[in-house]
Amino acid sequence: MCIQKINQEAQEKIKLILESCRKTHPYISQEWLADKLGMTRSTLNFQITLAANFSLGLYEEIIQILRKEGVIKDSTEALRGLHNSLMEVQTSVFHQLELLTLSVKKVGHDGKYDEHERPLMVNEIESIRQAMNDLFDKMIKDIS
Repeated sequence: MCIQKINQEAQEKIKLILESCRKTHPYISQEWLADKLGMTRSTLNFQITLAANFSLGLYEEIIQILRKEGVIKDSTEALRGLHNSLMEVQTSVFHQLELLTLSVKKVGHDGKYDEHERPLMVNEIESIRQAMNDLFDKMIKDIS
């Protein structure tokens, strides 16, 4: 029973890794991995979804392929990437808030907030939101 639980955890980890790397490494799929392993997609799919006797040797082989491809990074490299991404996000957030503050001051210089200025502010905020989303997407890619 204990070995079966270990096998199931290994299968779940492989499925999770393949699912999570779709955004950062879109070419990686079960077909791609099966080709690297020299087996059919259906065999690989069975191994990582249904096989009660999932081989830990196959698990290690899959992990090595994904590590070589850059999908899995060692913890030091991942931590360094996380730190660098966080610094970049902090700098950008500060910059984006400065831009927003300047826009609010510019719009409110006359003490009025008219119909013409509202769409401009909405566009400004949408632009800032998109820049922030792009940064967070990059951060996720960097640490994945």
